Amino acid sequence: MITENTPHDLESDFLVDEKESVLIVDDNSTISLLVAEALDSTGYEVETAENIHEAIEILNNRKHDLIISDIRMPGGSGVDLMKYCINHTMMIPFIMMSGYADSDLIIEALNCGARFFMAKPFSLAAMTEQVDSVLSKQRYDKLHKRFVGHLKEANRTLEQRVTLRTAQLVKMQDAIAIALSGMAETRDNETGEHLARTCEYINCLGNRLIRDGIEGSCLSSEDMDMISRAAILHDIGKVGVPDRILLKPGKLTADEFEEMKRHTVYGSRTLKIAINKFGEDPFLLLAHDVARHHHERWNGGGYPDGLSGENIPFAARLMSLVDVYDALINKRCYKDAMPVEEAEQIIITGKNTQFDPALIDAFIACKDDFRHIGSQCS
Repeated sequence: MITENTPHDLESDFLVDEKESVLIVDDNSTISLLVAEALDSTGYEVETAENIHEAIEILNNRKHDLIISDIRMPGGSGVDLMKYCINHTMMIPFIMMSGYADSDLIIEALNCGARFFMAKPFSLAAMTEQVDSVLSKQRYDKLHKRFVGHLKEANRTLEQRVTLRTAQLVKMQDAIAIALSGMAETRDNETGEHLARTCEYINCLGNRLIRDGIEGSCLSSEDMDMISRAAILHDIGKVGVPDRILLKPGKLTADEFEEMKRHTVYGSRTLKIAINKFGEDPFLLLAHDVARHHHERWNGGGYPDGLSGENIPFAARLMSLVDVYDALINKRCYKDAMPVEEAEQIIITGKNTQFDPALIDAFIACKDDFRHIGSQCS
């Protein structure tokens, strides 16, 4: 396994240190000896057998890189030896030789996978050339297989590192989000439960959108997970709103409402500082969009920038719907909780005016899930 702390010389893994071995099987010992001497002189390790039974005994003790076998021999043919190797998963290349013009056996040998056929008599140079050719191909296949194995292992190691780093990054993002949102929670006791519910609502809507393809095919569960985590930061700008406005137990005046609206600007400004400092991290960018634009309206009548339609970031459109829904069904310092059926009707009526119509369709499809989340997270 390749590790960060251990230098790894890939080239050394692909070097062939051992001599390649050849088994010659022929009942004619003179031919076996001549071929063995020729191959030994070119650097191959050679062993001989006079019949397939002797060859099988040798192969059961040691696998060879190449077998050169006569086709016709007493006690069994070279084709029989090849079939034995195949049946016992010995994937060894064969070169067949014969002094007989036995076309049926030759064709059977080639059909079984023999790499080459040489008719006796043959020159030792021609035999050596064929052995070099077959073993060069065998060598290439081994090196290629080894290289692919190393590549797969390197990819697995890289994937493990990416997974680990991603998990660490998510934990760090969550820690930052919780810390920042906790600042707002100290100002507003309702914030903590509100955050838990809105995250659940967003995941619920996201799963519906992905399942039904309502919002396009580009959404993934990973996208929705990041949006729901970034949504925790949507109200961090409330730390800049005075207590007399944030905690006022009644309707805000026009001036007070203008100041309350500025929490979107305060929050986005805080996150923009982080983005400028640490770069355009996807999580921070999502959190910025949600914090600044979760009070925009589909028809352009929202704040702070008066964006409309798809110009409103998708994450902010999601947050807008779940934020309003949760505010309606829960008690606030300035109002009582609304019956869930009435809240649902208000949300649905906001289609094409306050809310993205595609999100309303998804909301309608999972109203029961919203009711369950609202009751469980309260």
